[in-house]
Amino acid sequence: MCVLFLKKIFNLENKKAVEFGFNLIFSLIVGAFILFLAIYFASKFIKTQENVFYTESAAQIVSFLDPFETGIASGKSSEINFKKETRIYNEYCNPNDNLPFGLQKISFSEKTLGEKFGDKGEKIQVKNKYIFSDKIVQGKKMNIFSVSFSMPFKISDLLIIFSKDYCFYDPPQKIVDDVEGLRIKNIYFPNETEKCNGVRVCFKDYSNCDIKVYEDEKYVQKEGKRLYYYDNLIYGAIFSSSDVYECNVKRLMNKIEALGEIYENKIKIIERKGCDPRIELKLSNLMNITRNIDNSKALNQISKLSDEIDEINRAANPGCKLFN
Repeated sequence: MCVLFLKKIFNLENKKAVEFGFNLIFSLIVGAFILFLAIYFASKFIKTQENVFYTESAAQIVSFLDPFETGIASGKSSEINFKKETRIYNEYCNPNDNLPFGLQKISFSEKTLGEKFGDKGEKIQVKNKYIFSDKIVQGKKMNIFSVSFSMPFKISDLLIIFSKDYCFYDPPQKIVDDVEGLRIKNIYFPNETEKCNGVRVCFKDYSNCDIKVYEDEKYVQKEGKRLYYYDNLIYGAIFSSSDVYECNVKRLMNKIEALGEIYENKIKIIERKGCDPRIELKLSNLMNITRNIDNSKALNQISKLSDEIDEINRAANPGCKLFN
């Protein structure tokens, strides 16, 4: 009797233990699932908020660039300081994109917890601007400057963004004057023997150069490629990735063609005053070349025509000048 009674008690207790164990496991599973959902949705919310913040930041940077449209002035420079390590992505550039002068878009991100960069925000369209930079510009501090570009008439302003230190070895006096006149920071002019902790840009045939500038042939050697330039495009070639540079050159040539049509109409007006029409044919040739440009190498041919047009325009009487 005693044995049977004890067996009943133990069986009862085992059933209760199994039931208690099942309830405990079930509660843990449900709790873990709820915790997972909470973390998942919190993470999605944070990423969404990050995306919104980064997109707004990119839009603010685009707005910050507006005053750099120099107009008649020769250029401007400034410095942007961020609270965290920041990246500006200049990865989208299309010389066509169903717009007259093509399109650029930039995006933004910064370091988050764990010293990792958050996902990029949405790409923000940069209308009627020509931003020359590496595809990714990174740092807590970034330098921006603008220079005017004419070929031969005013085309636009070139916006340069960089965050690294640059050492220019034996640059022409014009570049020294530009950098010092605009008070551009983080560009230095060491002599050949001085140590450089930044990007080495050589204007003569030195060794250990990251970038070489060949002034006679008008091209910049970098990333294993030749980026041909004209006038202030030398800055774009030095500070840009090759893809960004070539795309913006094509965009600028698109604008030359569009402005050329306006000047062709102006020629018809000034011809009524008895002005010399020689410039019309050269302008037409200039537009034809810019319309079919494949890469920056064509700038060599375009620059010759541009200089000829400029020379004719300068020699004209004040009432016959096509542009100032």
